[in-house]
Amino acid sequence: MKKHTYLSMFLAAALALPLGTATAQDKKDNKWNVEEARGPQKEITVTTDEGTWMSLDVSPDGKEIVFDMLGDIYIMPISGGKAKLLRSGRAYEVQPRFSLMASSSPLLLMQVAATTSG
Repeated sequence: MKKHTYLSMFLAAALALPLGTATAQDKKDNKWNVEEARGPQKEITVTTDEGTWMSLDVSPDGKEIVFDMLGDIYIMPISGGKAKLLRSGRAYEVQPRFSLMASSSPLLLMQVAATTSG
């Protein structure tokens, strides 16, 4: 490359740096919240009897399963039936697990992929 091309690339990079830094500092003042709506929203209802790419766990007593579908957490009898919604919202919640803690009733642990402020 010619010296002129190197100089042009250096100047372009040098001018872009201060602009990028100012933008990053402005964003620190506005905390982002995963539960807050951003842009146009449209609510839809989905009814299904099957899914793919799902995580599930069986309760320690073997009577229930807990699973994730489309970022929400559901529980249902292992014998079948209607699933009950446990956790929903804008945060994408996945990988539910039953805990094997020593107690009379098993504790359901939730691992949430998206972090919220709180």
